[in-house]
Amino acid sequence: MVKKDIKLFKSSNGKTATISLLYCDEDTDIRLKNRSFQMYPGYIVLCHPDITWSSTNKITIISFHESFFDSLFYSQIADCKIIYDFITTRNSCDHDHLFFKADTSNDFKNLFEFLKREIYHTDVYSVKLQHLLAVGLFTLLDRKRPTNLVVQNSTMIAKNRFGKILKYMGDHFDECTLQDVASKFSYNPDYLSSMFKRITGISF
Repeated sequence: MVKKDIKLFKSSNGKTATISLLYCDEDTDIRLKNRSFQMYPGYIVLCHPDITWSSTNKITIISFHESFFDSLFYSQIADCKIIYDFITTRNSCDHDHLFFKADTSNDFKNLFEFLKREIYHTDVYSVKLQHLLAVGLFTLLDRKRPTNLVVQNSTMIAKNRFGKILKYMGDHFDECTLQDVASKFSYNPDYLSSMFKRITGISF
């Protein structure tokens, strides 16, 4: 992995990369896919590629490029079901986003600041630390997801029946079975299993 795999900048408009994390530093309105959202400091939008956006004030963007997501990265976030599936379905035609309100603790902000600093470093440790901190960020997003994910503003969940299934699975990761999920959403278990495999590339 080389330094160009992750970029940090501030802007008030742009087009998202492979995976982009838009971080709100101050009150602003952001427009995504012809829909406007009000954002406050600490709000985050995680975006699929090729989404055109604009905001009334500059926000901080971290762009993760394709080669950043190696097998080690995937193995480390595999238990973060919603985040994992969001990243692995990034090339779907839906171009979705996940919308998170601010974390009431400083956990995410502190990790985010560490990652921002590491992106500017160029020593032999920087790539490893960027990877570790990114895994930490995505893991923390998943940990805080039950309270911080704004479902109605997240296209992967709100407008996508399969997204709702993924959210349910993420919320009940330790206990849900194929039969439970199929029953709750009125699917044939075999059909749900094949659909899950087709969309995520892994078996349920």
